Amino acid sequence: MGEGDGSMMTDYEVGDRVRVKSGKEHDAATKGKAGVITEIGTEALGIQFDGMTETHKWYVDDEVEPDDAPPAAESAAAFDADMDYRRNRNRA
Repeated sequence: MGEGDGSMMTDYEVGDRVRVKSGKEHDAATKGKAGVITEIGTEALGIQFDGMTETHKWYVDDEVEPDDAPPAAESAAAFDADMDYRRNRNRA
């Protein structure tokens, strides 16, 4: 991506997980949110944030950072599975 293909120069790739940097959010809905880059445009990254259906197309490299945490839904599912395991283990 980048030079010659009409997209912006970026350190990120489609599929990368990123999180909005503190103080760089554009609105309350994306404050501290993480998501996956779904497209790279001519001026901004297209990010589908966890728990949102639309792609937000206005963040640039210096407003986001890599995010290694799993999406919230995955974290909740892992927590629920762990709690089920603990409950069942104590019954035996």
